[in-house]
Amino acid sequence: MQTVEVAIKPVVKITLKPDTEVLDEVVVTGYGNFKKSSFTGAASSITTEKLQDVPSLSVQDKLAGSVAGVQITSTSGQPGAVESVRIRGMGSINAGNDPLYVIDGVPVMTGDASEFTYSQSGNSLLSTINSNDIESMTVIKDAAAASLYGSRAANGVIVITTKKGASGKLKLNVRADWGFSNKAIDYRPILNGEDRRDILYMGLKNYALNSGKDETYAVNYADNNIDKYAAKPWSGYTDWEDVLFRNGSHQNYEVNAQGGNERTKFYTSFGYTKQEGITLQSGYERITGRANMSHKA
Repeated sequence: MQTVEVAIKPVVKITLKPDTEVLDEVVVTGYGNFKKSSFTGAASSITTEKLQDVPSLSVQDKLAGSVAGVQITSTSGQPGAVESVRIRGMGSINAGNDPLYVIDGVPVMTGDASEFTYSQSGNSLLSTINSNDIESMTVIKDAAAASLYGSRAANGVIVITTKKGASGKLKLNVRADWGFSNKAIDYRPILNGEDRRDILYMGLKNYALNSGKDETYAVNYADNNIDKYAAKPWSGYTDWEDVLFRNGSHQNYEVNAQGGNERTKFYTSFGYTKQEGITLQSGYERITGRANMSHKA
């Protein structure tokens, strides 16, 4: 507020000028935007700056470790697979516990994309969203969210706001990243063909010894019968761990542009993502495109 002294006149013309100030963090809810200082509910927000620091291609993974009380569990190792999200634990032992997602004010269905297509991959519907197109995410944890969406918000609400145009000069961003993945832990040794042959050989030998035969007879018995149960392959033994597993990799490319003036603003983006899992026949490929424009008449 500014105080201005003026001379006494019969007519005083007063014109208000706009003043831009830095406000508190804005909390985006399902029923409006609030300053964090005036919002009485339980909510946590993640801005673009924090989202860019998370090296993940998944929308849900952007929340991992960023919001208190949110637990994210991967149901499989398939890239793009459905992930379990719990806000403040489980609310029911027999009903669904997934939160409601609201994208730009519109509630969306989540879950397995194969329920709506002929795909058998089990990919999440949220995996179709380019995570780099997200401006902010707000997690509403209390019962206040249910006032608008009813029982659908019983497990909490995750409000996703996507990027929009901004006034000013044209901004063009190009981003590319690559990475690789491997098994987080080494599993117990895998039994190969040669190990199996040795185990069966010892079994045949012990069978003869338990029947009262001597050591020489037991060895000859095992030598003469082992090929019936585990013959040596002519091409050699197969390393099944090498056949089933590999080093996973991902590549992600994105181009976006935004700009406009005080009346017309636009934002457009194009992205390509390809991710290969650590097991054969597991992978995920996505091409996204998005454009929006706003105009004040």
